[in-house]
Amino acid sequence: MRLGVFSRGFNRSSTELVFDAVIASGIKDIHFSLPVADTTMLADTIEEIGAKTIRTLCEEREINIASISGTFNAIHPDTQTRKREIGGCIRLIKMAADLGTTLISLSTGTRNPQNMWLWHPENNTGEAWKDLLKTLEILLAAATEYCIDLAIEPEPGNVIDSAAKARLLLDELDCPALKIIIDGANLIGDQPECRMAEIFDNTLELLASETVMAHAKEIPKAPDKTLAVPGEGKLDWKLFLGTLVRYGFEGPLIMHNLPENRVVHARVYLEEILKEVRSE
Repeated sequence: MRLGVFSRGFNRSSTELVFDAVIASGIKDIHFSLPVADTTMLADTIEEIGAKTIRTLCEEREINIASISGTFNAIHPDTQTRKREIGGCIRLIKMAADLGTTLISLSTGTRNPQNMWLWHPENNTGEAWKDLLKTLEILLAAATEYCIDLAIEPEPGNVIDSAAKARLLLDELDCPALKIIIDGANLIGDQPECRMAEIFDNTLELLASETVMAHAKEIPKAPDKTLAVPGEGKLDWKLFLGTLVRYGFEGPLIMHNLPENRVVHARVYLEEILKEVRSE
């Protein structure tokens, strides 16, 4: 299991300086993204800099681009917005190999037009499910052509809001290019803390074979907070990482949703927890 970080957490004036900040924090793996979830904007940025140039900058620093963000609202109620973002994601798929990665992250989306992370009652409708399938079928066709994997994660506010629904989606689409990201904080959501062991175990039981990435995001103790540092919230990290290890997960563990000045602290903390669970 390799520890990494979202590149968007480092606010710098150039890509080189972002990568330098990543290295200074003692990290070698990144999820390449922008502060906003906009596939067209990210594709434009990569094309402007040059995918091979970005890859060279990483190689010079021995940074690995574990994945890039293709995240957008896959079932946005405005079909034109959805079409534009699908086009941006396809552009990213075509550039991924030049960047040096084979993995793109996706969101399964919500009918909420203002915020792609907020639940909407229509997410549970058959039409929302059909729209998700249509979006993914288009993207998976491109991903298969370019030998790229697309990874979705169960999100409390999205269509796929549980491990069970993720399993249904995998089985219905039946495409080897569709993979899973596990985020412990998202899996727990508003569930009582006493259910963590059950939820983590059930999730990996269903999804371990397709899981290619995990997110290291803390659950804030205060409900009005959005940022929290691993070890200072409500997530049981030894339990979460121990479950991943027990089910044989060996992919990147990517930190996000924490202040930049606490990245080193989070890295050290998680490295210690990983040592503990690996030795047991």
